[in-house]
Formats: sequence, structure tokens, C-alpha cells
Amino acid sequence: MKKITLLIIICFLWSFETFAQDEADSTLTKHIIKIYPISYMLGGEVNISYERFSNKKFSYEIIAAWNYRDYIFIKPSAFLPFSFFSYSPNLEFHPSVGGSLRLNIKQYKNTSKPIGWYRSIQLMYKFTHFNNLSFRDEYYKENLNANKQLIAVKYLWGYHSRLPGKFVINYYFGFGMRVIFQKNMVFYSITENTETGELIEDFSQRNTSITMFTPTLHLGFGIAYIF
Repeated sequence: MKKITLLIIICFLWSFETFAQDEADSTLTKHIIKIYPISYMLGGEVNISYERFSNKKFSYEIIAAWNYRDYIFIKPSAFLPFSFFSYSPNLEFHPSVGGSLRLNIKQYKNTSKPIGWYRSIQLMYKFTHFNNLSFRDEYYKENLNANKQLIAVKYLWGYHSRLPGKFVINYYFGFGMRVIFQKNMVFYSITENTETGELIEDFSQRNTSITMFTPTLHLGFGIAYIF
């Protein structure tokens, strides 16, 4: 009988300790610092995010990034609105100067702590500037600078999985829509007359612009530290 009573007491204390730890996690875990490595490796950006929990179910995340390389439409007049998904030599990856800001509003399925499934709406603004780009085809060449602005909205599903210590890995996937505003500032061009072979140079400055709407798909992961 004493052994049974002792076992019940031990189980009760263990359950109470576990409950207390869960409560501590839910009350003390209010902040997450995170990076998204795929953007570092493939997206030409350095990013960091801060996420804060306003209550037991919702959180707000701000992702700031510095962009040193980006995709640019060198000859945007040659593109159809959805040609982003097909290969074209006019879509190129070039050094740039710029940055982006994303805002995530998240709702977690687990109401006690930021582990498990969530869904979110993300708003994004991005600006990049390109210097001294060059476009060439068989009879024409131009040198230009370019500015690109991007506004996007995304709907994402994600999962936070515990790693050792206070580290978390975040997987996410989703879809969205974006609009791209691009302005090309041509400062030099040379054209070959196909009949005479004469080269015609133009040093005047002129601007061209394009606005594109494209759907987007998203898949990636982040590494976070919670506290």
C-alpha cells in the first residue's frame, strides 16, 4: 500500500512539474529570432526576422533583408505577364543594391506555445537598383540602369519543430500574388542598319517601364532561436 501511495505521489509531482514547464513555456516564450537560409544561398539577400507573440495564439513577425543580387527583366517588352515561369535569356540575375521588408501575421494551432502548425498572411515590399546593365541581340545593343519595385501578398502554412535547446526549425509552403514595377533608364545604344551595315549610336537618355502581375509559389525553411 505504501509503495502504491508513493508511486501515486511521484506521478502527481511529475505531472505537476510537466504542467508547470508547459505554462512557463507559454508565458515566457514571447520572442523568436530567425533567419531564412534559402534566401541567403539562392535569393541574393541577407535577412533576419523578429517575431513576437501578442497572446497565446497570434504573433507578428517582421523580416528585414538587404539585397545584393536580384532578378531583372533586361528587355521587359519581350515578356508576357506570366512568362516568369518560362525560361528566357532576358531574365537575368545581376548584382544590385536594395532591400525588402515583410510583415507576417500568424495564427498558431497550438494555443499554449509556438510549436506545431500555423497559418499566416504575409505582406512584402522590395526595392532594388541595378547599375550599368547591358542588353544585346543580333542588330542592337543598349546600356542601362534599372529600378525594380515589388509588392506581394502571400498565404502560407508552416510548422515549428523543436531542436535541442531553444532552437526551432520552421518549414513553410504557400502561394501568393505579386506586382512588379520596373523602370529602365537607357543611356546608350547602338543599332546596326541591316541594309547598309551602318552603326547608329544614340547617347540620349530615355526611360521605359513595365508593370507585371505574376502568381507565386513558396517553399522553404527557417532556423530560429526562441526566448
